[in-house]
Amino acid sequence: MRPIDICLILICLSVCILSAITDIRYEKIRNIIILPAISVAFIMNLISSIIIGNWDIFLTNFCFMSLFGLILYGTHYMGAGDSKLLSCVAAAMPVCFYENRIHGWFGEILVLIHIFVVCMIYILGESIYIRAVLKNKGSPIGNYNIQKFLIAYLKGLIIITLINQLFWILFYDFYIENQYAVMLLNCIIAIKLPEIKIFNHLYVMIPLIVIEVIILLATDYGQRFIGSDYRILIIFLIFLIIRRLLVDRYNYKTVPTSEVKAGMLLSIQSTILMSKSKVKGLPGISTEDMRSRLTEEEAESIHRWEKSKYGAKEVSVVRYLPFGFFISAGTIIFIVESVVGIICG
Repeated sequence: MRPIDICLILICLSVCILSAITDIRYEKIRNIIILPAISVAFIMNLISSIIIGNWDIFLTNFCFMSLFGLILYGTHYMGAGDSKLLSCVAAAMPVCFYENRIHGWFGEILVLIHIFVVCMIYILGESIYIRAVLKNKGSPIGNYNIQKFLIAYLKGLIIITLINQLFWILFYDFYIENQYAVMLLNCIIAIKLPEIKIFNHLYVMIPLIVIEVIILLATDYGQRFIGSDYRILIIFLIFLIIRRLLVDRYNYKTVPTSEVKAGMLLSIQSTILMSKSKVKGLPGISTEDMRSRLTEEEAESIHRWEKSKYGAKEVSVVRYLPFGFFISAGTIIFIVESVVGIICG
C-alpha cells in the first residue's frame, strides 16, 4: 500500500470517528471537520489517481457518491451534514479499495451497501431493545391498513420493472455492467415516486402496465427478469416490511413538552393537536422528515403552548436516527475489510 493511500485512510478514519461522535452527542456534523477534509483528500486522491491512470474511476465515484448524498438530502431522508460526509468519504477513499471489486464504474457503491447494513442492524437492535427491555410495544400495528401496504408495493413493483425494461432497451451495456447502481436507483425511485399523487390514479398506472407487457412480449427482458431481476423486487419488499414493522412501529417516543428543543421532529399527531391552538409561531403539520425539524422559535412557541388551553404535558417526537454514525461505521468497516484483504491477498 502506498504512503498516499495510508494518508487518505487516516483522513477518512479521522473524519468518520469525529463525525460519529458529534452526531451522537450533538446530532450535528460540523463543517469545520468535513469541508477541509474534503478539499485536502480530493486534491490528494486526484493527483494520485492521475499518476496511476485511474482518475476517471475516482471522479466517477466521487460524483456518484456526492450526487447520491444530494438526492437523499433533497428527498429529506437525511441532513446536509450527512450528505457532505458521504462526499468526504468518496474524496478520501483510496481507489484501489473499490477498483475492480465489482463490474462497472461505481465501485464505491460497496461502501453504501456497508452503510445500509449497519443502518438495518442498528434499527433492528434498537427495536428489539425498545420491545424487550423497555417493554414498549410501539405504535399499534393494527392501525395500519394492509391494503395501503400492498398498493404501495405494487406501485413500486410496476415502477421498478419499467425502469429496468427501459435500461434494458436504451442502455443495455450500462445496465449489464452496473447492476448494483441500477438496483440502488430502482429502490430510491420506487420509494419516492408512489408518494406522488398522480400515481394514485388508474389512468396513469394502467398505461404503465400496458407498456411493460408490450416490452415483455417484444423483447427478451422476461428471461432477464426470471434470471436475476426478480431479486430487486424481493429486496424492495424486504425493505418495505422492515420499514413497516420496525421503523414505523418504533419510530416515535414521548418526551415532556418542556424538553422540546430545536432540531427535533414532532409526530403528525402532535402537530395536529397544536393546530387547534391560537399560540403564535407553532409549527405546521409535520411531514416527519428533515423539512419539519423545529427551529429555536418554534421550540419556544411549543413551550408557551404547553401552558395554553389546548396544551399538553407531553408530545410525541420522531426518534433520531444518527445517519452520520451509520455512514461512519459502514465506512470504517469497509476500510478495515479492504486493508485486511490487501494484506492477506
